Amino acid sequence: MFERAIEALREQYDLTVINSQLQSNLGESGKFSAMKLIHFFRLLLCKITPLLVHTKFDILFYCISGPSNFGLIKDLIFLVPLRARARKTVFYLYGAGGITFLMQQNALMRAWARLVLFEPDLVLRPPYRSNEAALCRAKHEIVINNGIEDPIGMLSRKVQSWPDGELRFTFIGLLTEEKGVSDLVEIARLLRDKNYRFTLSIVGEGLPAEISRLNELIARYNLSDFVQLTGVLMGVDKFRLLQQTTVFLFPSYFPAETQTTVLTEALAVNVPVVAYDWGGINTIIDQGVNGYLVCVRDKEGFCRAIEQILANDNIDRMRVAARRIFLDRFTLSKHVEALRQAFRSIE
Repeated sequence: MFERAIEALREQYDLTVINSQLQSNLGESGKFSAMKLIHFFRLLLCKITPLLVHTKFDILFYCISGPSNFGLIKDLIFLVPLRARARKTVFYLYGAGGITFLMQQNALMRAWARLVLFEPDLVLRPPYRSNEAALCRAKHEIVINNGIEDPIGMLSRKVQSWPDGELRFTFIGLLTEEKGVSDLVEIARLLRDKNYRFTLSIVGEGLPAEISRLNELIARYNLSDFVQLTGVLMGVDKFRLLQQTTVFLFPSYFPAETQTTVLTEALAVNVPVVAYDWGGINTIIDQGVNGYLVCVRDKEGFCRAIEQILANDNIDRMRVAARRIFLDRFTLSKHVEALRQAFRSIE
């Protein structure tokens, strides 16, 4: 999403782009490692410092990290020189809770955060329940839906649909406890015990210890014939799997969850969603229209919601609604146009 938005913004702005992500594996997100520390110093010395020597810029557009010590300390260090060279500052709060997390730390961290983060000219964020723009005393705040390119053009093969075809569930995300992967296996066990025959594809990456725990849980419940870990899938491979999916499952209670891109990807290919009612997920799922929201950690309720989608004619109606809601709210063109208007508002 960010790459496509940057390409579109180049049509109007002279951009210098620095990718400030430190992890090589998304499962490392929020966790300290020696390699991340090395990469941090490379970015600081080889990318940011040379940029600052000769350059002043009109707008600094910076994506603030979610609630993790290492990511936010990185932001505070990078932002000290970057804000000093920028005429105006725009923060994008893609991950929820980072600023709130900082303001709950010790007095030194709070003072540092106030010095570096406070009073940006504009805060952009997806629509979720948050007061972080007010917390950092932003001069202006604009709510922008996330957006993706429409993947339909890369998919041509017609897939047989439930109930005539195979029952398939899919999860895509970090393979961490807070993304709900253990709950996902428990949900698969409950569905198996209700005599459903299905394939659950768990797509993503995580740390070796997390993967090992997940495999142990699958083996403990004898679910190897039902659950498969695919590793990372990207591009057309990912969307082909989604196109074959009956219901997308997302039992996440990840602290930084906002308007999750994988949910809009599922909607784009007519796949209804069952998810925990957490973070900004309720800005994507309209209850009973394109899916169902369930109380966090209510695995029995999660199964009932899946069964509601599969019952009667619900799934055909929800497939149509999923695609319609994607086109109405979450296309990349709508996201980019909202960004353009946001930047024009502070020029």
